Amino acid sequence: MNILTIDTSAEFVSVALSTGGKIYFMEKESKASHLELLFDIIEQVFLPSGIEREALNAVGVMRGPGSWTGLRIGYSAAKALCFALNANLVCVPALDCAALPCAGFEGPVISAFDAKQQRFFCAVFSAGKRQTGVLDVTAQQIAALFTDSAQLSAFSKILITGNGAALLAEKLTSLMPDKTLILDQNFRQGRAGEMLNFIGQNPELLNETDSGLLYIRASEAEQTAAQKGVRFCRNAPDICGTGLAPLKKV
Repeated sequence: MNILTIDTSAEFVSVALSTGGKIYFMEKESKASHLELLFDIIEQVFLPSGIEREALNAVGVMRGPGSWTGLRIGYSAAKALCFALNANLVCVPALDCAALPCAGFEGPVISAFDAKQQRFFCAVFSAGKRQTGVLDVTAQQIAALFTDSAQLSAFSKILITGNGAALLAEKLTSLMPDKTLILDQNFRQGRAGEMLNFIGQNPELLNETDSGLLYIRASEAEQTAAQKGVRFCRNAPDICGTGLAPLKKV
């Protein structure tokens, strides 16, 4: 099976292609728009593979949570490719992919993305399995989670990964002085390669219908619009495949 995976949820735009038992991978740091790099990287990944895009069976993309803009760039690109190539769209949970390389760590792993407004989208993992749901919390609430849980409080070392790892570790240092906080050295990297591994471990994802992006809260644009009496209607028909319908006055 030929599977292309796209990750635009981090500082690095990453793309991976699995075909014929081989994996082709490329990533580039993006200080501006991920969209400017994405299709160039996709082209570079295909060149050494020897296959045409029409041979793709599936395109994987981060479902979220994460950067509202970054996620939508990857999702829209993946959906357009699937429509043009008649391939399956596979939506993969971002926090799980970020935590996947840390499955061998002996202790809790916090997979965290910066959610702005002094908050984090995160989940706690242990031995590769998620121990919490997807959370939208402050650093103080994360610290309280480890204090209140008998299972989590027993550990002295905590590994933090995801693109919000450095910021969260900085905030937790004073809140959890009795814990040793370890920062994943690859927290800034894209996870397109891990997406292939996650899909391989969860092949049922290949048969699921498009689940769309995971929105934990309204975007800043939506919050600002709501203050002005304008709202986004998520459930209306969306002919552009972007996940949001036109604005409506309420």
